[in-house]
Amino acid sequence: MDFFDDDFEFGTQNENAADDFTDDFFDDDDISADSAEVITPTRPRFNRSVPKPEPINLGNEAPSQESFAPMFTPIAEDPMDYPEVEDNQKAPAEPEADSHQEASAYQETPVYQEAPVYQETPAYQETPAYQETPAYQETPAYQETPTYQETPAYQETPTYQETPAYQEVPSYYDKSPVECLTEYADCHYKFIPCGTDVNELNRKYIYALHYGREWGYSAVMIPVSPELSERLCFDRSGRPIGADALRAMRRETVAASSGISRTDEIDAVYAQKTSVMAQKGINIQEFEYSDNQGAVINCFSSFVKNGVTTKDILIFQVPVTEPWNVFAWFPVGGINGSPSNETLISASKHWNELCGAVPAVLGYGTVEYFVPNGRPSYDAALQIAREQFALCHERVLRLTRSHTLSELVDTLTKSCVWYLGWK
Repeated sequence: MDFFDDDFEFGTQNENAADDFTDDFFDDDDISADSAEVITPTRPRFNRSVPKPEPINLGNEAPSQESFAPMFTPIAEDPMDYPEVEDNQKAPAEPEADSHQEASAYQETPVYQEAPVYQETPAYQETPAYQETPAYQETPAYQETPTYQETPAYQETPTYQETPAYQEVPSYYDKSPVECLTEYADCHYKFIPCGTDVNELNRKYIYALHYGREWGYSAVMIPVSPELSERLCFDRSGRPIGADALRAMRRETVAASSGISRTDEIDAVYAQKTSVMAQKGINIQEFEYSDNQGAVINCFSSFVKNGVTTKDILIFQVPVTEPWNVFAWFPVGGINGSPSNETLISASKHWNELCGAVPAVLGYGTVEYFVPNGRPSYDAALQIAREQFALCHERVLRLTRSHTLSELVDTLTKSCVWYLGWK
């Protein structure tokens, strides 16, 4: 945008500015002596100082030559050469005054002398603009600004010297559980704050689970708790586990999980528990095959109350293609009375082969599964219920109304979320 627009046009404004400036600058009083009309006093034609001639003699006598002498007096070339005349024979005063006035014309024309234009215009002398502007002299801005000298920020901040965070082991406890878990996981994650609507949480988890199959990762949710972060991030001596050690341990666990298959160990545990129940007078046949209706569970319940989350949630994108290998990243097995990590990997692998169940929530003493590919059949649900009772008998004896395995079987056939909790 032109600031002056059309107010000033180059080459069009005041084309006769030079002429106007000349006319205004040189007034009538400023005409030079060379160009002014100089009135030069003219030489008088008649010698007015010559005395009057004698009267003509009309007599018979011839006039003497002396009487004619004054008449033939030669005219002087210079007024200063005029012959002296007596006072009574001098010219009248009036012509003398005229000659004085005429002679003063050349003296009274001090036009170029009286025009003190250039003398009275001390514009360039009186404009000490550049002399009185000691801006660059009085502005010791760059001299008085010892900002970079007075800011010993980088000199006085021995933060990296005084923060032996990784040198002193107890300083790791100063970090929040969220920071500990995110550093421990060493993978991408998304933070869901406490108080989030459970539908919003489910939507984000389903989104991560769906695209994880295409992008080669498995999604899992971790409820944030100080107990879980302390159990996972520190070894038994209370020292933080190094990143190199964690990565080596995970590679070994993932490699070993490929050869893990369902063993008879779970069946042996189930038989042992049912025998103890039979000794106490409980009918095992009725315990397994009674007609008890189970509840429908289609929502995660370990961190949800009244439709909102009660804890901060971290959704991790674990870089494993098999969903049961999330236990290699977060070995929650053996916490708070839960079975070993290898047992959880074996059971999760078997349940995924039966109905596509995947570990969805790994918490401190809780594990929840999600079944995205449909519900298991009755026979598959009965087998899964027996294995869950062998791994977590609290699921039947504490979290069912009838305290029977048949109620859990009916729940598994109608629900897409399975809950296992150890107290």
